[in-house]
Amino acid sequence: MDHHCPWINNCVGFYNRKFFIQTLIYANVCLIILIVHSIVHLTDAALEFNHYQIAGPIDYVDWGCGIAMITFTAVLLAGLIPFTRFHWHLLVVNSTTIETMDVANRTEDSRYDLGALRNIQQVFGVTSWLWWLPMHVYLSCPQGDGVRWRRHYLATGTESV
Repeated sequence: MDHHCPWINNCVGFYNRKFFIQTLIYANVCLIILIVHSIVHLTDAALEFNHYQIAGPIDYVDWGCGIAMITFTAVLLAGLIPFTRFHWHLLVVNSTTIETMDVANRTEDSRYDLGALRNIQQVFGVTSWLWWLPMHVYLSCPQGDGVRWRRHYLATGTESV
């Protein structure tokens, strides 16, 4: 188990960590698209107002909603981007949030860190073009069984199961 997430109302663990990371990444992408769309809409409205000044007054509700949308989305992104970066870092070094809280056993090198690519493959599967897919298929299942883990022996530099 990695941690219990109140946002998805479930524990994040071996078989659903991929979906947790995907949710964070997809949420960031959606928020960025929302900001870009709102900026384009407000820019278009401003250019239209400058071009047709005689046509009528400014639509203050439209502008207010657009500015509120950009502000709210930027605040969400300001919190979500560091959270996503933290969990991506944990994924790349093959660690969990619970392990980061254990101050007594914290070391720089983890015996479970097999390198960035192999750590990502352990969660997302070995077929990289299926990593974006929000489901497990035969080629994109997590590597292992969630009980026994491949380890990197720091003294000899070899791997073992």
